[in-house]
Amino acid sequence: VGLNVLQYRPTAGEMGEHPDHLVSAFLLANSVMQGVTMEKFPTLQYLYYLAQIGICMTPLSNNGMERPYIEHPFKKFLKLGLKVSLGTNGPLHFHHTLQPLVEEYATAKNLFKLSHTD
Repeated sequence: VGLNVLQYRPTAGEMGEHPDHLVSAFLLANSVMQGVTMEKFPTLQYLYYLAQIGICMTPLSNNGMERPYIEHPFKKFLKLGLKVSLGTNGPLHFHHTLQPLVEEYATAKNLFKLSHTD
């Protein structure tokens, strides 16, 4: 009767050169975690935009692993109209406060020059 008990939200597009996991997630997932490598695939960006598939991004943990914070595609995706949000990934490993999500938002606001409505 339209009741979905479980939602599929895989980690996809965190690293790698091939879009296979992002394509699979597009076909199967309600939303994805990461999606950083989607920056290389404009067609996938457009498909995710049309389907309004959410992308939860974690710039602080990506900064600690493979991508400098200032080069993170979060702001670009936001401006393109993709359904993006901020989250945490490994808060004990990458964050320095007792409120990692607030830290993620505050850092993004300052570095990406986000407004209150962003």
